[in-house]
Amino acid sequence: MPVSASYSWTQTKEWIELIVPLKGTSPKKLDVMLSESVVKISFLPHLLDLVLDLTVDVPGSRAIRRNGSLHLFLKKKYANITWEKLCFEGTRKEMQERRKKALHDLGEAARKNHELTKAKLLEEEKRALRQQVSFYSY
Repeated sequence: MPVSASYSWTQTKEWIELIVPLKGTSPKKLDVMLSESVVKISFLPHLLDLVLDLTVDVPGSRAIRRNGSLHLFLKKKYANITWEKLCFEGTRKEMQERRKKALHDLGEAARKNHELTKAKLLEEEKRALRQQVSFYSY
């Protein structure tokens, strides 16, 4: 059974900084999942699973490992709003719904990313073929 990890957090007008002591964990054994409303950090035997009270901008957020801790800089989706608390405090069902939506959103983002990558690769192959054809036609 995982052990709950400790953390601290601070905020500015645009950012939430989440600091998680990694207790000597190798970077290879660190797993971070971030969605608009869920932060999940696993470094065995520790697990941190937070359902955020408000939402963050995932592409604008960053993670840095510094001084034996993981520093997550979460860009607030709506700047200038002060978060009264980091974590959502709802019923078990509401928490499950937020987690379910987060997983669905992550799956959709991965699918779109895959499609974009596939389209870029196809376009690159077409461009290379055009160059070869134009080279041999002279």
